[in-house]
Amino acid sequence: THPAPSDSIYGNRQNLGGVDSSSSMDNKGTSGASKALSSSQASSNILSHAGIALATTALPPPVTHLSVRSIEILPDNHCPALASASLKPRDSCTLSYDAGFNFNGSGSCLDEKTFIDVGERLERWDPYWKIVQEFGRQDVRAAGGRRKTKASTRTTTCLSASYELRKNNVENFPTSCAMVTVDLPSECIRAQLSNIDAPSHAANDNPWELKWGERITTYKTGDRRLLLRMLPLKRSEKEKKRGDTHLWPIGTFLQISRGTQQQVLHLAQRQQQSHDPRLWKGMCHPLDMTTILPDANFPISLEICTKEVIEKVDTAKYKVGAPVIKKFEGNDGKMRPFSGTVKRYDDKYKLYQVVYEDGDAEELTGQEVASILVNSADKEEGKLLQ
Repeated sequence: THPAPSDSIYGNRQNLGGVDSSSSMDNKGTSGASKALSSSQASSNILSHAGIALATTALPPPVTHLSVRSIEILPDNHCPALASASLKPRDSCTLSYDAGFNFNGSGSCLDEKTFIDVGERLERWDPYWKIVQEFGRQDVRAAGGRRKTKASTRTTTCLSASYELRKNNVENFPTSCAMVTVDLPSECIRAQLSNIDAPSHAANDNPWELKWGERITTYKTGDRRLLLRMLPLKRSEKEKKRGDTHLWPIGTFLQISRGTQQQVLHLAQRQQQSHDPRLWKGMCHPLDMTTILPDANFPISLEICTKEVIEKVDTAKYKVGAPVIKKFEGNDGKMRPFSGTVKRYDDKYKLYQVVYEDGDAEELTGQEVASILVNSADKEEGKLLQ
């Protein structure tokens, strides 16, 4: 899986000898990305991993929770080169995902311990960038108490990808997604107040001294850029022995929302091979957000969806006969709750068949079943989701 994208403010670029410092970031695990203001030095990528500040002690993990959200994904049909580097185009679609946290790896919240690990990987394998500040982290309730903790973002399985998109004949549908929101005006104010690595001559409306809208083909020592990078969170023992640098999940489609405008971003990423669609080959390069944004006057949201498969349920978690309740439109045109039960589990496709009181049935993923279970551990949140 890959961490969700995160923004990092760049610092100064550093030569391999290590005189100047700079950094960018990437993350990977349940697929995702991260933005960080960085100077040129080396680091790795994660989806919501902004401004990595390596800590000696990790903050407590978030409280386990389920939070279903939806994102509207633009069509991927710009010929001749599709933004996802796929062979086939895709229509616009709505994706649902769990923005919560669970110790089994589901949900798009990334805990602090994993966040620090990603930062160390970036620092080791991408030493040419030094992270000055990271964006996109959120305050959430910590486990075991009412205090707050920090959470980053990673990509997670699309709740609707397994059934709804297939039912509606949406081809080439994504299997994982996430979203990161960065309030740039607020981040700018915080940087002014804290003077976080800001040059003494930097303007108040640009404390990081970023050259917004400037396109650079070659970076030099001292350059500062807002970079988006990603790393896989799960790696085999063989992969752990190789260089750990930025890697977009396969079939990554990235779009940015700024004010009332939406834009599809094209990435340098692996291409799906026509002779064998199972293969994705090519180079991956981080995305320099500094060239895309004209200024820091508006908040931005990054929505990412990929064809990288993340969580897989090997065995049925919910028993046949488990009661569920879900709202549907009744014969009178009004929404009302319908009770139902889990009838069977398809081990091949990892889907549950749920039959409702009126005889209608649907196939759901484990996460979708969890959100409508009558005896859910968090009944109040279950009611809200229904």
